Amino acid sequence: KPGDIERMANRHGIVPPFPEPWKKNLTAGSDDHSSLNLTRTYTEVKNAETLEDFWTGIDQGRAKICSRSAQPPLLARSIYGIAYQFYKSKANLERYVRKDLFLCFLERSLRTRPDNVEPRLAWYYGLVNRLRKSAEDLNDGSISLISLARAEAEKLIKDDPQLMEIVREGSRHGGEMDTKWFEFVNQLSNKMLVEFGRRLVNRVSGGQIFDLFSSLGNAGALYALLAPYFVSFSLFSKQRRWSEEVLGHFAEGGASPENRSSSLALFTDTFRERNGVAAALRRNLAAALGQGKDLTILSIFPAAEPTVERGVHAFNPVGVLALPDQPDLKLPCPPFLQLLEHCYEQNFTLLHAATPGPMGLAALGIARVLRLPISGSCDSALPRFANLRTDDGLVEEILWKYLTWFYQQLDWVYVPSRAMAAQLVEKGLSAGKVRVYPRGVDGERFHPDLADPAIRHRYGLNENETVLLYAGRLSPEKNLHVLAEAYRKMISEGDRARLVLAGEGPTRKELEKGLAGTPAVFTGFLEEEDLAALMASSDVLVQPSATETFGSVVLEAQACGLSVIVTNAGGPRENMLPGQTGLVVEAGSVDDLHEAMESLAHDPNRRYAMGRAARQYAEHCDQPTAFSKLWEMQTGDEARSHQSTRFESLASIAPEMAAMNF
Repeated sequence: KPGDIERMANRHGIVPPFPEPWKKNLTAGSDDHSSLNLTRTYTEVKNAETLEDFWTGIDQGRAKICSRSAQPPLLARSIYGIAYQFYKSKANLERYVRKDLFLCFLERSLRTRPDNVEPRLAWYYGLVNRLRKSAEDLNDGSISLISLARAEAEKLIKDDPQLMEIVREGSRHGGEMDTKWFEFVNQLSNKMLVEFGRRLVNRVSGGQIFDLFSSLGNAGALYALLAPYFVSFSLFSKQRRWSEEVLGHFAEGGASPENRSSSLALFTDTFRERNGVAAALRRNLAAALGQGKDLTILSIFPAAEPTVERGVHAFNPVGVLALPDQPDLKLPCPPFLQLLEHCYEQNFTLLHAATPGPMGLAALGIARVLRLPISGSCDSALPRFANLRTDDGLVEEILWKYLTWFYQQLDWVYVPSRAMAAQLVEKGLSAGKVRVYPRGVDGERFHPDLADPAIRHRYGLNENETVLLYAGRLSPEKNLHVLAEAYRKMISEGDRARLVLAGEGPTRKELEKGLAGTPAVFTGFLEEEDLAALMASSDVLVQPSATETFGSVVLEAQACGLSVIVTNAGGPRENMLPGQTGLVVEAGSVDDLHEAMESLAHDPNRRYAMGRAARQYAEHCDQPTAFSKLWEMQTGDEARSHQSTRFESLASIAPEMAAMNF
């Protein structure tokens, strides 16, 4: 508009060289080096019968730009096409095209003038023989990822009618080829990714450390397969970011990366599961939706578990990895290319890896490709847990090495406690990356008013008994054997306290056996509403674990008006006031825990006073406020990242833009 030109001319001191600079006559054409997209973009002047008419039409502003919008998959396919045509010439592959299904598919997909090759029955005989040989190789584990890729590629082509149609008819599909090629590479890379992950897990769990080098070498084949998409998405992301900077600099009110609203994609391997990390994510998502924050949870659910939750985007896993010695520990593999495309289309400004598993690795890879800042959170003592499950110190050491490496790749790491921060730094993580973030509790969902005599009656608890509650997973890392021994000691001394264990886990049978003959109660897993009511109806929360990174249940119990007993190790001690809302005991000490439990059981006045103080303390740790502070921390870090990683100073290119009459 005239006003915009005048404002920009005054602002930048650039005098327009022609009378009506707000009028733009545009032309466009194809710049295609692979011969796959010729005439995809062109300039049209209606009723132009001669070249002179054409130029006159452009000068008079009658030209029309005809184009299908360029997207990363288009550029990626062009790169594949250039590579294929180069290697076809160098390796003299022409003589094999008529005899090989895979090469014929490449010829039809990555060439614009394929030969008139008809399918031959010999292909299928050859294919069957190759697949049989591939199956034999897979059985002895000797097949390389490259050989696997070829075998899987041929199988995909044979089993997919649309891909076989490409083999027969080639370029007839026109513009759909970019999409079909993307789907083909996506399926093939998914199979290679799962196989690579399976081999890596088997070698790590089997102690074949030196064999890892061959596995990591094979990863080069997977990278080579996906490299054109990495290049394309990275280039388009860079150009989009640069365009936003230009718009923000020259246009009044333009949205530069620094001042556009934040849009965060949170990657997690767990969301629907019953664990503390998933519960915290669900609470943060609810807070984000309530406050109008642009937060999207990206996770993987099986196709049989569709989700329609706001703020959640689920992807189907492409495979599942399991430790040979721990078949119940399964890691679903995410579809990397689909995730990459989704993040590009949604134009997220910040990525966050909530877990360090396959989804966390996907987030890291996507952040590198799209040149986005990435943060992560460390909320669990995974190495210690793995050591307890496997009784193998080497597994714990390897996991610590991996976690340190993973978090070192991120821009920032958010931890829920100072204890966790100190542990990570001690293991080698740069201290400047670590941020301790606030955690909160829903003070309405967990409230003293939820106390109900019917709850005590349901579990056979008398009104004159002190109820000592443990809430959480029944597993080795929780130090429940210490709790059981301390409680047996209380009962042997004639105390009438009742221990209630709310939760499920692998050590339940062992605990039931160890507490046989005592009035201990096992409730099994409880939904959040039932757990809140049980908390409000109890007297003391006892958490003997020394490996908790935060301990949400400690805040929840205090919100219900309970005094708490925690250990001097881990994060829970940072979420209570020692001597005011509860007691802190030596981790692993049966005598200390017994003394604390006994002192609160015998002193109801002290217990009630601590419970009132606990509720007041929890009211200052409400979930919405905690989430707002966390969001401010993340977006503040994001803004600083944009300031320090601008692709090119606009001031330095302003003279060139002036010379171009921009």
